[in-house]
Amino acid sequence: MKLIVAADKNFAIGKDGGIPWRLRGDLKYFKEQTMGHAVIMGRKTLESLPGGKPLKDRVNIVLTRDASYAPEGVIVCHSIDEVLALPEANDAFVIGGESIYKAFLPHCSHAYVTKVDGEFDADTYMVNLDALDNWTMTDVGEVNEEDGILYRFTVYENKELLQEKLQNLRETIDAVECCCLTVCNDEFEADVLISLLKSCGILAFKKFGGFSAAAKIYCGGTNLGTYVFVSSAQYEEAKAIIEAPFDEDELEGAQA
Repeated sequence: MKLIVAADKNFAIGKDGGIPWRLRGDLKYFKEQTMGHAVIMGRKTLESLPGGKPLKDRVNIVLTRDASYAPEGVIVCHSIDEVLALPEANDAFVIGGESIYKAFLPHCSHAYVTKVDGEFDADTYMVNLDALDNWTMTDVGEVNEEDGILYRFTVYENKELLQEKLQNLRETIDAVECCCLTVCNDEFEADVLISLLKSCGILAFKKFGGFSAAAKIYCGGTNLGTYVFVSSAQYEEAKAIIEAPFDEDELEGAQA
């Protein structure tokens, strides 16, 4: 689960049920990030959308205490646990408002924060991630400007939650006598390693989820980074392969 929000220097996010700014670039970014995913919101956020209608091409999940609330085209839940139990929630984006952000923050692995330069008049706020020890900024985009307002796209990671997920993943891997070979920085690097490791008969799996005892190498999902695992029996052989320097033919073959 992830979180996406636009906030000013004080992590202000809204005023009188609306947003204190209107940035076309941020709206485009929001659409690009959330398209095809589930989005989790409160009742007021849904009703603040154009026409009060759910977002297109996304699964709209609304958390509300109102047992009679049943708008068309949305999944209505009445508790956090009910939301978390939905299969769509695993890869969902939390989109507000204030109480929804606070409720789901501990369950989010990443936060996509559009940082708006300035201090705006506001009555709703996002939790200040810069003040939390377990959250760290891992990506900062270039400065954009619209109508005199400066902003940039940033990404935060929940270190505590990611470590917990990694530990659970390790326990699963231990059950089939495998060990972590390396942690890749991106999918291209993972593709290069997989290409090389296939030479010693190691099968590659890139789907995040269950681990098959038949697998000899496992690549985790993007939410955790890419963790490469091999069987304990082949660890030394695989380690020697990936520690050898790449040559141009290997890199070109991986890109192809």
